[in-house]
Amino acid sequence: MELEQLKQQWDILHKKLDEQQIINKRLMENAVKGKIKSISNENWGGLILVVFTIPFIWIMQHNYKSLDTDVFYFALFLMFLSLLFSIYSTFLFDKTMKKKSILEREKGLLKFKKINYISTFIITVLAIVFMVWVVISMYKQFMQANMLEIAILFFIAAMGFGIWVTYKYFRKINELHQSISDLKEFEKE
Repeated sequence: MELEQLKQQWDILHKKLDEQQIINKRLMENAVKGKIKSISNENWGGLILVVFTIPFIWIMQHNYKSLDTDVFYFALFLMFLSLLFSIYSTFLFDKTMKKKSILEREKGLLKFKKINYISTFIITVLAIVFMVWVVISMYKQFMQANMLEIAILFFIAAMGFGIWVTYKYFRKINELHQSISDLKEFEKE
């Protein structure tokens, strides 16, 4: 009699444990989906920002002629390079995260991270070159207006802001990778 009761209690506990496992898996999947959506929205926001920045730079240059022609075209080159990368990166991320297999998502995310680390390094170096070039080409105008220190501080602040935004972005990607890895391990059990 007691053995039968113990068996029934064991079955009840086992059933509750199975239900809890299902709930935990759904919670983990929802967390991953939320992080994917957040990063995807950020990717699309960056792409839209680049798309609107290009005409803004063009209009500012043609109305005010403030930049040297070579510097202006280098800035446009950087913006188009950034646009092409943003398009590729955004669609790569969205395509990768739509895959059903957790393993395929993880592999795609690793590729996405690698491409983003490389492109961030390249864009940072090119941005520094651009900023130095602007200061050198506009040195006389900055000195006449007593704005050299302010321009340099502005460029340093812009770089600092860019580094901070990039750090937060990569932290989100790393959190997503960790969540996908946790979900993968959970599915193995």
